[in-house]
Order: sequence, then C-alpha cells, then structure tokens
Amino acid sequence: MHDNSENKSDTSVEILDYFQSAADAVTSAAAPAYRKAVSSLKTFLKARNIGFLPVSETTLADWIAFMYLSGISYKTSSLYLNSISGIYKNAVEDGAFQPTDSFKIIKAKLKEVGEESWQRGLKDNDFNRFVNLCRSASRLTGDSSIAVDLLLYSLLNGCRPIMETAMLRKENAAGGDECDAIISRQSDARRKYLFDLRQSVLTPRQLSQLIQKIVIDLFKERNLPYFNTIDETLRSYWAYASLKYGLSAQMTVSFLDVAPSGIPALSLASKEEILDRKRFAMTHAVGEMFVQNPLRWYAMRLRPRVKYDELDKRFVALKDELNRPDIFYPCEEIAKRTGKKLKFEKKPVISDIVFFRSRVTDIFPMFTKIGDIAWCYTTPGTNGRTYAAIPSAAFRQFQETIGQFTPEYEVANIGELQPDEDEKVVVIGGLFQGHEADFKKIDKAADDNTIYRLQFLGDNGFEWRIGVDRRLLRKKKSKTIVP
Repeated sequence: MHDNSENKSDTSVEILDYFQSAADAVTSAAAPAYRKAVSSLKTFLKARNIGFLPVSETTLADWIAFMYLSGISYKTSSLYLNSISGIYKNAVEDGAFQPTDSFKIIKAKLKEVGEESWQRGLKDNDFNRFVNLCRSASRLTGDSSIAVDLLLYSLLNGCRPIMETAMLRKENAAGGDECDAIISRQSDARRKYLFDLRQSVLTPRQLSQLIQKIVIDLFKERNLPYFNTIDETLRSYWAYASLKYGLSAQMTVSFLDVAPSGIPALSLASKEEILDRKRFAMTHAVGEMFVQNPLRWYAMRLRPRVKYDELDKRFVALKDELNRPDIFYPCEEIAKRTGKKLKFEKKPVISDIVFFRSRVTDIFPMFTKIGDIAWCYTTPGTNGRTYAAIPSAAFRQFQETIGQFTPEYEVANIGELQPDEDEKVVVIGGLFQGHEADFKKIDKAADDNTIYRLQFLGDNGFEWRIGVDRRLLRKKKSKTIVP
C-alpha cells in the first residue's frame, strides 16, 4: 500500500480506510462485530479530535477508557479490541502496515483487569448524581454539608488528600470563587480550622475515623459507590470527570500518579511527566465539572387533564417553600365574535408543555412538590435520571418561529433596532414573517416588553395596523440582527 520504512508512520485515514474495507469484506457471523469495532474506533478518534493515529499502547489504552466511559461492557470492549487486532495482524501479513506489540500488551492488561472489576467501576448515572450532590452543597446542613464541602474542596484543588483538607486553617484557605463559597459556608470566627471537626481535641486517628464516618454515611444515604478509602474515592470521581472533560487516559493517570480503582480501564494507561502549568490548567478545568450549575431552559409536561392554571396555583401556594422558576407558556390571542361583541381569548401554542428556567440541582426538589401534576423531560438512555436541557439555539429558533420571547432573549445593542417614524421595516418572524411595513409608534406591553405598532397593506389591498414584538423586526435593507 505504501513504503514501510522504519521512519514512516501510518496515518489514521490510511489505517481506518483499511480497517473499514477489511470489516466490510468479512462475510462470517462475526461481520457485525468487526464493523461495530471500526465504528467505535472512529467515534473515539472524532471525540478526541485525533487526526493522526499511531497504533500504540497509549492510543489503544485511551480507546479502552473511552469505551468504558461510553458504557460499553467488558466483553464488548474485549471483542472490539480483538477484532481490530485481528484486522491489523492481517494487514501486517499483507505488508500493508508495520508490526507492533501494542495489541498484545493491551490485551494482556485488559485481561488482568477482569470483568468483575470492570462491572464494579464507577458508572455514568452514579457520577452524575454525585456531581448534582456537589452542585447542591449550599443547600445542605449538618454533617452532610461538612462531608460534601470537604470532598468538594479536595476535588477543586486537584484531589488534595482529605486529611490535608480537614486540617486546613482559615488563613491558608483559598482557591477561587467556588472555594471562597465553601470558606464562607464552613468558617467560624471562633474557630481556627476551616471545617468544624474538633481538630483541636481529636488525635489524627480519631479525626480520620470521624471524617470516614460522615463521608461513608453520606454515600450510603445517597446510594453512591465508595471505593475502599476516601482518597481513592476522590481519585475515582476526579478521574471520571477528567475523562468526561476530554482529557486522555494517560494525562488523567499521570496527574493522579496512579490509576484509581473506581475506573479499572485506566490501569491500562501509562504515565508521563506533566508540566506545572498543564497541571494547574487541569486542576481548574476538571474541578469546574463538579460546580458549574448554570440556569438553563427545560420542558415539563402537564399530566392528563391538568391545566396550566392548576400549575400556576400550585406555585403560588408553595411560594414560601419553593422558588418559582422563570416560566414560559406561550399563548396566541384568538378573536371570537359573538353577535356584535368581539371577544379575545388566549390559546396555548402547546397546551400541555410548559418551559421553565432552572438550575439542574433545583429540578428534583421542585418536582417532589409538583410531580403529581407535571413531569420533566429527561435525556433518552439515562433511565430518567438526567434532565434534558433545551439547546440554546433550538430554543431561540422556537421563540423566533412563534414570535414570542423569554425575558433574557437579547437582540441587539440598545437603540440599534429603534426605527424612525414611517421608516420601512421587515417582519422577520412570527405570523407576519416576510411582510414589509411602516413603523408608526412604540407601546409598552403589560409584561414590560416593547411593542412596535406597524402599518402595512394586506394582499387584498386593505390597510392593516398590527403590534409586534420589537425582536421580530429589522430595518429594511439591513442585515438581520436577531442572533
């Protein structure tokens, strides 16, 4: 296929093309496994943004870790590795590629890991529940608050040993906004240590036992996996976050200096030296995985025969127990004539769907109060455990389509949209999309939105006056500025 000199490597394109052709040529019952193995390898390379594939222990170990993170079983991962190994071996015999011991070494390491260890490892649903627990730290009290903040402070500081965190004095505590929030929650002017663990009266062994008890009690209460020791558990959750962030198996193990037992696939990876600036960047990036909790839009569905008014009344009744989220329930105004009277009524765009803006950690507590009348959409394949946030671009497009907007919807700089009287404008969304009109005046709606009053000629030659949201307009002969 090409020159096989010792100094020449094989590109991922050449290798994958060969793998794909070889998999497609298989006619036995094993054909689906070969094709799936190649597909898995392609997905891994794309996710890691690898444009060059040296067939090495490092790359294969990272692929195995990627399959573990993707929820692929031990048997399937072994099958995929053996399939690619078999294809590569045939390619070497045909003189297409250079020989390598990488497959043999990684297969031996994977066999040493064993299926039982793989099954006991940390899984995605458990990791997500642990992250949600960390993100709700500000709402916890008592021993749960101390335990979570202890773990979180260690995770934010690159898996700092738990006893070092426990012995931290207030004057030495620092580390950015999230650590400052922990310091604010846990510190007391009358105490020299950050965490209230009776450090001044307990021996190191007694302190270790106390910390172990409150942490293990927390993990049992939350039904979270615990791996031998607190520090080993911290390393397991940190490593999982590192892989989810997109760092390689080798970088993850190198940072921790050991493969944590909670991620058995990482025992296949080798270590390399990490520069201090890279270590600092990894500490910050992976730590953020445990604390980022932005406001996002979600969708709930009203249960059969439940009307929106009932949901609204429930929020009013729970005002002292529950912070009501921002609600978006778009309605169209429908005019009905009864005799000589013209009556207007509101008709929901989607009657049983209510959009709400919330932090993910606030969703479950909210639905413990309203779950009898509504339920929240979740991400498919997560057994109902991961709430499905609406992509910003899709939600923005939906608003533009129906011509109604949420309060935080930004359009342009102040004053950029406001036309002069009788200036020509174009409606770019909603029911009157595409129509040209003359701008007449500005009105303020009841919800403080700005409504532009327009005048235009209908297709039948009649003159019409309408009011549209300012975010549905652009000046004629200018580019659309709605994002």
